[in-house]
Amino acid sequence: MPAADLAATLRAAAADRNPSGRRGLWVSFLSAYWLEAVLGARQQEVDATGSGAGAIAWVGLDLQHGDLGLDDVVPLLRVAERAGVAVLPRLASHAGDAIGKVVDAGVQGVIVPGVESADEAIALVRAIRPPPVGGRSTGAARTSLGVADVAEPLLLPMVETAGGLAAAAEIAAVPGVDGIFIGPYDLSMSLGCPPGEEPAMAAIAGVVDTVRAAGKVVGMFTGRPDLLALAQDLDLIGVDTDVTAIRRGIADLFV
Repeated sequence: MPAADLAATLRAAAADRNPSGRRGLWVSFLSAYWLEAVLGARQQEVDATGSGAGAIAWVGLDLQHGDLGLDDVVPLLRVAERAGVAVLPRLASHAGDAIGKVVDAGVQGVIVPGVESADEAIALVRAIRPPPVGGRSTGAARTSLGVADVAEPLLLPMVETAGGLAAAAEIAAVPGVDGIFIGPYDLSMSLGCPPGEEPAMAAIAGVVDTVRAAGKVVGMFTGRPDLLALAQDLDLIGVDTDVTAIRRGIADLFV
């Protein structure tokens, strides 16, 4: 499936309450050179099996906590486009100029941290959608020049606090919001318990049910087996980070 089709495919599957299960790699520091090496090698392995299993369907660019900034998005996006892999940056804030910048670049969606109310979600819709739905301007960018073909990128506010948890249904119901991306680690801290404990797992399950009932996309970063076990209920699964992948690879080499 071409990367440009991911948003439409996810929206259609979510509307049918049919989890898509698209697995992705969370990128926090890889350069374009290294991402090209990773995606190329992985695709060769997938092609060799002939089954399509194990493919990386999307990459999340961590612009909040990783070593990446806005200037890294276009070079990484070019590599991903060539590999047919969708790009979903997690922004550092709710800033409308940053949202506009990555959308102009041609990403397939944006993940926005720490959303805690419907009003915040409405402001994000205005930042990402052009008139008459929103207020995003246009200019000489990759999308307007026809270099990137993304008709309507996904808007995925993150639920990762107790406040966001309480407002999850209202956030998901905002027109123009495509779904919710769960941040399980910050959510656990906000609830006062370690990741994987019952209050956190119950909260995650509740958000998944809420978003699924609304017919919208639900995603989550996992990074541990008990969270990855929930993959069957998700549309977007952040399997783990580039840091973890490299550490595991080195550990396998130096046994």
